[in-house]
Amino acid sequence: MKQIRLIAVFTMMVFGSVLSFAQEIAHIDTQAVIESMPAYKKAEADLQALGKKHEDAIAKLQADYKTFMETAQKDLAGKSQEEAQKLIAANKYQEKEQEMQKKYETYAKA
Repeated sequence: MKQIRLIAVFTMMVFGSVLSFAQEIAHIDTQAVIESMPAYKKAEADLQALGKKHEDAIAKLQADYKTFMETAQKDLAGKSQEEAQKLIAANKYQEKEQEMQKKYETYAKA
């Protein structure tokens, strides 16, 4: 009984090693395959266009904020503390500034 088991194990080892040499090993460059797909190229172009659109929108928000701050500083230049406080309250500069910052942060996160 032991000999039969030994012969079976030996036979399995021989056939297993012969079969493992018969297998061919291949390497596929998946990145090259993916990049050659037309759908990938279209998706990449769409992503670039969307990124550019959002960059432009963020740049516009930043420019609007910068313009607002420059206008506010010009309005407040040369004013006394009391006059500046009245002007700030009348024009609601702080509320507008917070609103613009919140809008920018919300858009930048999305």
